[in-house]
Amino acid sequence: MEILQNVDKLLYMAQDNMVLSIISGFFLAYIESFIPMIPILVIGAANGAINGLFLGFAITWLGSCAGAFSVFLILKHLMNRSFFTKLMDKNNKFNKMIAKVKKSDFKFLLLFYTLPFLPSSLTTLAAAYCKIDVKRFLPPMVAGKFMILSCQDICYTYERVFQNTC
Repeated sequence: MEILQNVDKLLYMAQDNMVLSIISGFFLAYIESFIPMIPILVIGAANGAINGLFLGFAITWLGSCAGAFSVFLILKHLMNRSFFTKLMDKNNKFNKMIAKVKKSDFKFLLLFYTLPFLPSSLTTLAAAYCKIDVKRFLPPMVAGKFMILSCQDICYTYERVFQNTC
């Protein structure tokens, strides 16, 4: 909960400075890929409230896609190490997810990237573990991250309603 308050404070300070709001919004969405405890919906809602619906969406979407792609490349490189292979083989839930990814990778990745309540880092981890090619990873990840727009639109609309009634 303290993390969310700090995110709100940072974006509130950035409200007066356009460049700072863009950089901090992008950076927070990028970091969310590495630290899944920060919900992308909160970052997207704050970006939408500060920068407007479409600019806020673009900042959040680009940061989230860049972060997920960075995590994918790092994990794909690390999966060649024997330590990680042994660690992943012991986890039954993860093995079930891996089987689904190998069977139908595009549909699976697109579905799980569009569900905002699932951590996208787990989906990225599964894709890296399956050694999915970058060309097959990018399209469903980029398309799946568009769910940020729908969630951000809801938050943006509610904010405008509250501004008009107060």
